[in-house]
Amino acid sequence: MKIEANKMVAVDYTLTVDGKIADQSRPGQPLEFIFGTGMLLPKFEAAILGKEPGERVEFTLEPKDGYGEFIADAVVDLPKNIFMVDGKVADDMLYAGNQIPMSDAQGNRMMGVVKEVGADTVKMDFNHPMAGKTLNFAVEVVSVRDVTPEDLQGHCSCGDCGGDCGGDCHHDHEGCDCGGHDGCGGEHKKHLAPAGKTMFSLSQYRMSLEDTLGLTRTSGEWELCRRADGEPWYAMGNTAIVFRIRHNGRIRALRCYRRPMRHLREIYGERLLERELFLFTGPDCGVWVDVVMDDWIEGETLRHVLFEAVRNRDADRLTQLSLAFDRLSAELLSDDRAHGDLKPENILVDTADKLHPIDFDAAYLPAFAGERSPELGTAAYQHPARTVDDFHAALDDYPAVLIATALHALRVAPELLDRYGERDGLLFDPPHIAEDEALREVLALFERRGWAAQYRLAELLYAPTLHLPQAAMLLEAAHAEVIRNIQPKEEMNHHTAPKPTEMTEIPELFVEGGRWGYRLGTETVVPPLYDCGFDFTEGLAAVRLNTTWHYIDPTGRPVITCPDCEAVKPFHEGRAVVIRHGERLCIDRTGRIAEEKNKPIKNTQPKCTNPIR
Repeated sequence: MKIEANKMVAVDYTLTVDGKIADQSRPGQPLEFIFGTGMLLPKFEAAILGKEPGERVEFTLEPKDGYGEFIADAVVDLPKNIFMVDGKVADDMLYAGNQIPMSDAQGNRMMGVVKEVGADTVKMDFNHPMAGKTLNFAVEVVSVRDVTPEDLQGHCSCGDCGGDCGGDCHHDHEGCDCGGHDGCGGEHKKHLAPAGKTMFSLSQYRMSLEDTLGLTRTSGEWELCRRADGEPWYAMGNTAIVFRIRHNGRIRALRCYRRPMRHLREIYGERLLERELFLFTGPDCGVWVDVVMDDWIEGETLRHVLFEAVRNRDADRLTQLSLAFDRLSAELLSDDRAHGDLKPENILVDTADKLHPIDFDAAYLPAFAGERSPELGTAAYQHPARTVDDFHAALDDYPAVLIATALHALRVAPELLDRYGERDGLLFDPPHIAEDEALREVLALFERRGWAAQYRLAELLYAPTLHLPQAAMLLEAAHAEVIRNIQPKEEMNHHTAPKPTEMTEIPELFVEGGRWGYRLGTETVVPPLYDCGFDFTEGLAAVRLNTTWHYIDPTGRPVITCPDCEAVKPFHEGRAVVIRHGERLCIDRTGRIAEEKNKPIKNTQPKCTNPIR
């Protein structure tokens, strides 16, 4: 049977934009639609007209035939005070790249993307994300059949919206009684979101949740929790809306999906309530949808807490966040599962400063081996080479390393966020990581301080593959390095290495994987992270991290840093020889410099110093 008007068609498709896959059908879940009813872009339908199952076609749509040209006037500066929640600006949603549902003075709903955040204004882009883009499609026809009465009941043919339209169908709804549609805003653009792949809107969920009597199958009534302004408490993501509700006297998190999701039972277990909530899709009809009910975690997102700590220059808070994330990520990476979209917005910091990952919709479990990934995660945190074929336990390696590296840098250099905070992610830009100036600056910072674990962790961001087998070990080592370097303030400027008489056992130098470390017997006490090293003498060992020499104590803590020194020698009788700019100098155990060995130490500005902590 060939594709023609009023036939039920199923196709697999891949949409490529600017050389990258922007969208594609999921394995075993082809795109289904009734041909010729305005569900898809007209030129898309024209390209597959007359095709039969098994046939493939590739074609290109120019912007005028897709989502229109980019409209400069749709990029506007809005007053920051319109983003106030509970009397204060909602900074956690104001960051470049975030999508925010909004409405105009006539009540038309629209989706805007944050472009820039200024002191008093927010630049928003209300163009369709694909506006001005050339669309490259590769399509394979899976099936063509006659339309059944059940198909007509389950699809929106527009005109009266009596079918299973959902909020984001983006058809021409002029004059229909479909209510406000999140994301459509004014002129409705046709796109690849037909009724066969139902999309549900915020307004639909709010309608049902305002009074759930008779609209839940098994769990009884739910009550929406409200903000100070009377509006329901909810947070909107790309695939789901999370409402804060009261159920049986407890505050719960209700996860409501904007489109059908796969594997929810495997991911959420008994927290999934299948076909539990009734959503209206028309005045007299609707559908039962899946929801996930979970414990409510009182707290803020890691991104919100981090930005607040940076603004306040709260070093202690930043240190605690860094340590907490190291613990969390080391635990995640040691598991045979993966979150799939690890980012600060998907981690909650509770009132006890414990971190909780949320939103597991893109999670990988061993049972999913061999499948394709349902999502690609947020590009600002993902390895640039990730594709839908990458669906395995190592999905969290790269984002964990990226976030940990940023947190370690920000705890001692919060001003980095002032320079690189306009990016979609956290300091770094993965698609252009090879030329990333922020990463170069952070590597230099870690090298200068002698933080070997953090330095090697940051280097992993240059890795060509997603799988980073050293990541978990380096995260644990970075955590231990921070603990070693935390000292009471009165000791900050007076630390010296243990004297030789205080050392009962001396760690031995060893090489592993081309890097140098130290161990006592079979126990590693300083991981092999250095490019070069000397044996311990008089409680100190000279090690080189990239091009910078340091003297470390037996725990691995940097005690003396020797910037710009081409060579150094071990300590002997309380002093060590260093070569700086070709000049032979001598330092004592505090890093102060003498003219030469066995001469008194000069009371001058030292050229080798205790590292700043």
